[in-house]
Amino acid sequence: MARFDYKSMNPFYNYMKNEGFPLPIKVGRRNFWKQEEVEAWINSREQRLDAPTRNTKSTN
Repeated sequence: MARFDYKSMNPFYNYMKNEGFPLPIKVGRRNFWKQEEVEAWINSREQRLDAPTRNTKSTN
């Protein structure tokens, strides 16, 4: 499991809601994430950022 030290859950809630970030596993009042899920999420974002963008405007 991956453990993040954070002061606010707001960024995580936004990522979970809008960006597909994995849901945490609650242990008491603490949140934990499966390391494999977090790494897969990070890798998918890196691939998306590294993907070449196509210019859809035609230049005449």
